[in-house]
Amino acid sequence: MSVLRDPSEWDPLDGEGLEPSVQHRVVRPAVQTLGQGCLVCPSCELPLLPLTISVTSALECPFCREVRPARHFLRLGKVDTPGNAISVRAKLPA
Repeated sequence: MSVLRDPSEWDPLDGEGLEPSVQHRVVRPAVQTLGQGCLVCPSCELPLLPLTISVTSALECPFCREVRPARHFLRLGKVDTPGNAISVRAKLPA
């Protein structure tokens, strides 16, 4: 955009109308919370301590030694104690 341009040269179809153009960017948080719950062994129902882990990573119950992906230990919407509460989060690409 030129400040000293003659108004007779303005062409509304060239993208440089009378109004200055402003690029819009969608701003959103890099991490979104999908849900809250707790980690519980699917075999023996033992609550597990919360930790930072991927839902596809293998997790082992310390009591019965059951090994499964972490998503099998996840119980969304159920929290037995505040110390056992976890948040399921998704990281968005930058």
